[in-house]
Amino acid sequence: VTATAGLQDVAVVAGYTNNGATIRNVASNVTMKLDFETDATGTCVYIGAIAGRARGGADKLVDCVNTADLTATFTGFSANGGCRLAGLVGHAYSGVTFTNCKNSGDIDSSKSNTQTLTGGMIGSGASNIFTNCELSGSVNGGSYVVGSYKSMGDGSTGNVMVVTVTGTAGQTIAY
Repeated sequence: VTATAGLQDVAVVAGYTNNGATIRNVASNVTMKLDFETDATGTCVYIGAIAGRARGGADKLVDCVNTADLTATFTGFSANGGCRLAGLVGHAYSGVTFTNCKNSGDIDSSKSNTQTLTGGMIGSGASNIFTNCELSGSVNGGSYVVGSYKSMGDGSTGNVMVVTVTGTAGQTIAY
């Protein structure tokens, strides 16, 4: 895949969701191995097995499961920290809820030369609520942020994490 400009939303189910969307009872076992290259003007890419971006507000993921491995390499992007890769959603805007969701796939962006937000459930987000979710895949973010349940909101309950995190010396690890 070559991204030359603009934002790209990549997923097996939905590139992005609009405010108020519900994705329910979806399972992905589609292994993704993606290479993204761009010149210095390109903005970054959001990748998740279920959705590239969940736009927030009332968006919900219910009983969604990813069992496949996701690997992405980002090369030449100007927005360091702007690319996202995750087992469920690349970026979840504020207010997105996850109920009974699981990721057991391994997530890897370690070969990228662009800083990438990499997570087991989501690559980035704010004030998201996770309820009865399970995470058991490994997360390898290379030289930047690796998150398991990044930006878990105060109302999150009943979650289980069994995670192996690998990377390089000096790497930031956030949960």
